[in-house]
Amino acid sequence: MSKQKYEISDAELATRFVRDEKLMNAVNISPLMDKREAYSQELKNNLGHSLEVVAVQTEDRLNEQKEKNEKKQHAKSNFVYGLIVMAFLAAGINVCDEFVGDIEHPKSQKIEKFDKISTYLRTAVIITICLIMGIVCGFVLSGTVENKKWTKKNADEFYKRLIVRYFDVAQANNPEITENGIATFNPEMSKLIYGLLAMNLSKRDMAKLDNLALTIESQFDTQTNDFRDNLRRIDNAMHQATQIVEKA
Repeated sequence: MSKQKYEISDAELATRFVRDEKLMNAVNISPLMDKREAYSQELKNNLGHSLEVVAVQTEDRLNEQKEKNEKKQHAKSNFVYGLIVMAFLAAGINVCDEFVGDIEHPKSQKIEKFDKISTYLRTAVIITICLIMGIVCGFVLSGTVENKKWTKKNADEFYKRLIVRYFDVAQANNPEITENGIATFNPEMSKLIYGLLAMNLSKRDMAKLDNLALTIESQFDTQTNDFRDNLRRIDNAMHQATQIVEKA
């Protein structure tokens, strides 16, 4: 069975992000402050230390994943660079073999010493030129290898949004869970749910989520894309994230 393509209209996209902000940041909850403060205090009393540990572990895990990804990316770039240099060098050596063959197996027995020296000099020049060309082309082409920017600056926003997005998945299976609940108890509830995710998902699934968290833009990062495209890119990443959690 083929996977259904994920699509969303511009109107739905805008509505979804407005709702994200409302639930992520628990805006307009002044009538519910007493309930929220009581819930926050209860979490601190019962799970405060555990949530602090999860926060520290998250920071360490993201740092480790970022370093691992950067090393892989650097190794890939170096591999491409090495292949290009070796290809140019091999081509130069192949051309020079013909000159060396003429010296060792001359068609004429009368080859002046000067001709031999001249031939060896030409081979050296050819190899040097090919090596320089390989280095230059390798430097340029290895730079075209896709280089992702791994940054933690939007990771917290990513996981807050993931909890809100996954709420829709949970509510589909449990209609008794109301939006009013998450609006009342966020952001503390998000910390709790994230802690449960971090403790129960496999390392492989957490690595997938972390990779999305380390590459996702903030909705206001519009240096390279217009605002609509930026929201759509984020929305696609969030869709991938909710699928990872749902399958797990």
